[in-house]
Amino acid sequence: MKIKNLRKISGQAKLRASFTVEFELKDGEIIEIHGCPIWEGERGLYAEFPKKEYMQKGQSKWEHIVFNPSGNLIKNLTEAVLALYQDK
Repeated sequence: MKIKNLRKISGQAKLRASFTVEFELKDGEIIEIHGCPIWEGERGLYAEFPKKEYMQKGQSKWEHIVFNPSGNLIKNLTEAVLALYQDK
């Protein structure tokens, strides 16, 4: 996992930064996920994979584009990207 293009953002409510994460697959292929946000929440900063907004019964809902069922990947990603964010 490699974090790229970390950009701090100001003036966007709770959005603090965005970044790209790169994964190398076993066969050497590379996958990049762009538009990953760092948010300021009640318990501090956290990272996520991008989401998309949709309407359901007249209400706005959000759905993950990339989902990690175990949560381990996003936990490791958050730790790595927040270390870079604090240094920037």
